[in-house]
Amino acid sequence: MAKAMNIQLPKLLKKEADYYVKAGLYSSRAELMREALRYYIRHALKANVDIAVELYKKEEVSLGKAAELAGVSYEDMRQILKNRGIKIKIGPQTVEEAEKETKKLTKRAR
Repeated sequence: MAKAMNIQLPKLLKKEADYYVKAGLYSSRAELMREALRYYIRHALKANVDIAVELYKKEEVSLGKAAELAGVSYEDMRQILKNRGIKIKIGPQTVEEAEKETKKLTKRAR
């Protein structure tokens, strides 16, 4: 059985929630809040993953930072990238790439 949780809504939000209940769309504020939380978890967290993937593809963030932004583990992020057909980059492949990365990092640090 799930543990109950109390949430205090601002007056305006409480009033808006009551409209949904009065209209019969939800049986209670609690039902509305549960559905709102489910929606958020399904959509907002997916958006975080999508943002992290795009930043990783553009080499704006590391794999570790992408995982942090997405709210997933390092290994989960590796799997997400793999499933999307994105090659995992592990360090520079050439001296030129290493120099380019060093310059980029030095520029960001300033």
